[in-house]
Amino acid sequence: MPYSLQARLGAILNVSEIVAAATSPASGDEGNRRTYDQYSIEAFLHSASFPPIAGQVADLSWTLAGASKDFDLVAAPWAGNPALTFDATGKKIVALLLNFANGNNAAGVAVSGIGANAYGLFGTTTAPKFYPGFKAVLFLGDPANTVAPTNNLPTVAAAAKDIRFAGTAADVWKALAIFSA
Repeated sequence: MPYSLQARLGAILNVSEIVAAATSPASGDEGNRRTYDQYSIEAFLHSASFPPIAGQVADLSWTLAGASKDFDLVAAPWAGNPALTFDATGKKIVALLLNFANGNNAAGVAVSGIGANAYGLFGTTTAPKFYPGFKAVLFLGDPANTVAPTNNLPTVAAAAKDIRFAGTAADVWKALAIFSA
């Protein structure tokens, strides 16, 4: 069955402050309201977007029973039913939605490629940690369409397919991975 995949990704930042005399770097600004709203980002991805997306969405959500959980993207858990898998060979992760539980261990959860078959989403030597309550939409591309967003992302293959989430037993997260066409 063919799939039609569309994703609307966004991060809205709208900050408003009333400048206090004691903290203002600009003299004479006391009591004025400043709004910072030019930092919001939105991308609408589909089969004809830049980058195009297609296929299934992987559900990388989990509750740790031990110290880590490995996901094999050649047998990625399908978001429609994580008991079923699909093969993402030849595709690249272009968006990752992450939501780490507030009650997770303070040490955080590291996300990295592992071993000889590492999928180096953040490079092959980097393992960023995500701390309790962390929520993000990572769009691994250029919504302005000026740079091929998948140039530096690995393609899922037999030698580049494994992602590891490492933390403390009982750490919980929800994560979805969206792939290029």
